[in-house]
Amino acid sequence: MTGVVVVVAKEIRKTKQKLFSMEETRLSQKIIRNTISGQFAYVCSMIVGLVVTPYIVLKIGIEQYGLFVLVEVVVSFLSLFDISGINTSFVKYIAEYNAKRDSNRLNQIVSLGFVYYTVFWLIICILAYCLKVPILSFFKISPNLMHQASFVFDGMLIIAVLQGSLSIFRSILIGLQRMDVTNGISVISSILYGLTTFIVLALNYGLVGIVINSIVLAFLRMAAQTIIACKTTEWLRFKVRNLNREMFMMTLGYGVRLQVANFAELATMQASKFILGHFLSLKFVGYYELGSKIASVARSFAVQLLPSLFPAASELDALHDKQGIRMLYYRGGKYMGLVAFPAFLFVFSQAYTMISLWMGNKGYDYSILTVQFLCVGYLASVITGIACGIARGMGKPELEMRSSLIVAALTVSLSTLLVIKIGFLGALIGTSVSIICGSIYLIVVFHRLTKLPFFCFDIVKAYGMPLLASILGSVALFLVGDMMPVSQGNLSLRYWAFFCLAVRGVIFLTVYVSTLLALRCFDQYDRTFFGQIGQVFLSMTFKRPLK
Repeated sequence: MTGVVVVVAKEIRKTKQKLFSMEETRLSQKIIRNTISGQFAYVCSMIVGLVVTPYIVLKIGIEQYGLFVLVEVVVSFLSLFDISGINTSFVKYIAEYNAKRDSNRLNQIVSLGFVYYTVFWLIICILAYCLKVPILSFFKISPNLMHQASFVFDGMLIIAVLQGSLSIFRSILIGLQRMDVTNGISVISSILYGLTTFIVLALNYGLVGIVINSIVLAFLRMAAQTIIACKTTEWLRFKVRNLNREMFMMTLGYGVRLQVANFAELATMQASKFILGHFLSLKFVGYYELGSKIASVARSFAVQLLPSLFPAASELDALHDKQGIRMLYYRGGKYMGLVAFPAFLFVFSQAYTMISLWMGNKGYDYSILTVQFLCVGYLASVITGIACGIARGMGKPELEMRSSLIVAALTVSLSTLLVIKIGFLGALIGTSVSIICGSIYLIVVFHRLTKLPFFCFDIVKAYGMPLLASILGSVALFLVGDMMPVSQGNLSLRYWAFFCLAVRGVIFLTVYVSTLLALRCFDQYDRTFFGQIGQVFLSMTFKRPLK
């Protein structure tokens, strides 16, 4: 009898292990699918942006480009008035209730989101329209550009209403871990934006044409997301009676904490543009924006993993799978390091070459400095982003909130003080130092919350090997730099810069990959994981279902 019990116990344990392995594989496939589609969407958006931006600057000038960027940032700050922040909680609760198959709660979330944010954005944008003159007067805008600034402001308000009122349908797709759909829409939108922007500028419609084009594309993008979300969900039943106080209070409790973090992050990323626009001129806003776009190339390649972690961590937390969360943190950190360190170090070392390739002539020294300073700060932010994404999914947004408040307060105070003292460079120093300080705080409190060790073999291996390989790759570029100076060459500057960048990229990747292989960075789990990436990629490419 005892032997039978032992055999049955062993079979039960084997069955549990098999089910856990199947669940782990299913979750990893979701993360892979969402990450691959996110990377593809970002690459398309990046290519379109890099191609279109120089043409925009050429056709409308750096000052009007700075005006467009500044007004866009001003309108984005209208979200600061959303004190409730319930929009930030939709993804978590949609993922959680979908895992529990609770269609009633899902419908309550959707109904609440649609009604609340339709009303909210209409009221906020009407108020902003009434205060348009004093808002625009805060910045040093030339009198001859004030009429265009007013038109751009109105156009951005229309886009804000469209995106805000229908944002719940995008949250549905993300919460269901169907970011491949939202990313597919993003790809199509990016391509259409590039083509239509070239046409608008070629016809000499200028800044006004760019704004009208952006409104049309925003409408098409949000309509596509709404229609697909409605067709994807069998449980979606929008009814006014689904609105209830309990759901609002629950999302409010989570959303307020996360919204504070979003406010602070928005202030961190955009505060320098406000400060430069007020104390210096629109021209410096344009230079800063150009440099931040290049730095964001490295940042965005790495952070594509983070949106997939949020719903995945929510699902694991709902199932009380602490071991799964631990593995998600270690493995996510390793793969983040493999992408982030080489991306940032390469962009930092090749800032001059990239700006030369992109803009095609000299006179962008301020943008080059922006690239290098922001790369340092963004790297710190991205490396700690794994902890941030998992904490969100675990229902602990206060960690990110406190960290973001520290960063925002330091950014505004340091950048303002330093811009007054030393000019443009002060904004770069203030932003980078502030991000580093906030990132250190975040990683410390996350490890205290999860009781994970600060230093262990898994963490050292996850970050140490990619960092060492990236440093060796950068050293190799430094040694060959004098052999291929961008300022020389018989071809035009852009062609020569492209040739130099391509050759240096090959050298960097060769040294980087060779170092990782020599250090035996990849284990059996990694090889299996990369095999799953291949399977998911093929299934997405040829529309074959995953097993």
